[in-house]
Amino acid sequence: MIDRLWRGWKTEPSRQSPPVELQAASSAHTEFVVCDCTIEEYHQCLKSGCRIEERQLQTVDALMRLLGVLSPLAVRLLQVRAYAREAPQRPASEVIEPLMLAVLAQRSGHSPATMTLGTFWTEVARLGGYLARRRDGPPGWRTIWKGWLSLQTLLEGAHLALHLHL
Repeated sequence: MIDRLWRGWKTEPSRQSPPVELQAASSAHTEFVVCDCTIEEYHQCLKSGCRIEERQLQTVDALMRLLGVLSPLAVRLLQVRAYAREAPQRPASEVIEPLMLAVLAQRSGHSPATMTLGTFWTEVARLGGYLARRRDGPPGWRTIWKGWLSLQTLLEGAHLALHLHL
């Protein structure tokens, strides 16, 4: 439909701007492409980071249970990454749970009060093996997933330490 509208508009010399139908169709197409990219990233996170295909589950029920556990984690990782990309200077305390932020800040030598979302994301990636050199690209899903699992292990230790009665 967009192609037909576009060709019709380009062949009509008296038109200065695209017709309303083309503008509306183009806007809807752009929203679809953005949504499509998010879905692709979600599947990439599940496939690469969570290694859903490597689990080699034998039944559909087992796969559904695993997806029930991993899907919220994949969505959370996508959210944190989106926040870190959109506003890397935003304080991490606005988005990240206080204990998680405190544990990662302590581990990386930062202050929880001054840690930004960009720094938080980079430090999670560093836990997964990301070197964060100046010319390195953004961390991949496997690196992020490894870092997130390391952070979860550190959080479990912090939870246990809070409940110890010595």
